[in-house]
Amino acid sequence: MRKDVAFYTTMVFAAFMALFIAYVSLQRLTDPRAPFDTVAAAHPAVYISFRAIIFAMNIAMLGIAAAALPLLISIIKNTIIIARMNVFALLRVNRRAVIYAAIGAIGFTLMFYAYLFAGGLLTGNYFFLYDPHAVFTPQFPLWVAITGEIVLFAVLAILTWLTLLGILMIGSVLQRSDIGRRAYLLALAAGSFVILGLVAAVAGNIVWGINILTDAPAFFASNNGLSGGSPWLATVGLMAAAAITGIFYYVRGIALLRRKNISFYENNPNILNL
Repeated sequence: MRKDVAFYTTMVFAAFMALFIAYVSLQRLTDPRAPFDTVAAAHPAVYISFRAIIFAMNIAMLGIAAAALPLLISIIKNTIIIARMNVFALLRVNRRAVIYAAIGAIGFTLMFYAYLFAGGLLTGNYFFLYDPHAVFTPQFPLWVAITGEIVLFAVLAILTWLTLLGILMIGSVLQRSDIGRRAYLLALAAGSFVILGLVAAVAGNIVWGINILTDAPAFFASNNGLSGGSPWLATVGLMAAAAITGIFYYVRGIALLRRKNISFYENNPNILNL
């Protein structure tokens, strides 16, 4: 049962990380910011909805920090000081998990590229991908474009892999640590802000994109705007998946913690319930 609670907590953290990646991608999509600021100045609804996304992310970050504090205190006190477990042993991830994370990272990056390419075929805007209709010159030959795409793909895959490894390490620490019921209850209480941030970010992102589409359709389709909408929809989809995952495992974690017959100290049953 203790490992189930640890798994649910890890999945809520994974949902937050997905939100964070979507948020960073959205910030990258709106860079340079000047054209978006011009649209936001002319249409207050665009400005308000984008500020709502930033506010939601701040709430989620506050929630994840507050949730991590009681868990960290319990890990240090019960597992590292009392049980004298090595920190590196807590973080250890088996080789199979590392390989699976690498395969998952490559697969996710391939799907992301396929999605953007399909969006380019539909809208004519390929965002940062290779445009099959592009005209190359001696100053910018085809091999430079292809090399750039390969390097960018590798960077995205590696960053995704490192993110997955980080989540696996967090899960490993939670699985191997003796964390008390009270610490988990405090973490889940703070985690409610993470869930609130997830839901608010999805809603704000949807409203923001729709406002741009209705108030400035030409900007929505342009390279300086949302590039036809496919990159923006990718951030919406990732945020929505994060919200659904976070809510599902958060509710399951609360339901499990309400049960009174859970042993939280399988590694060291003599530890007090702190």
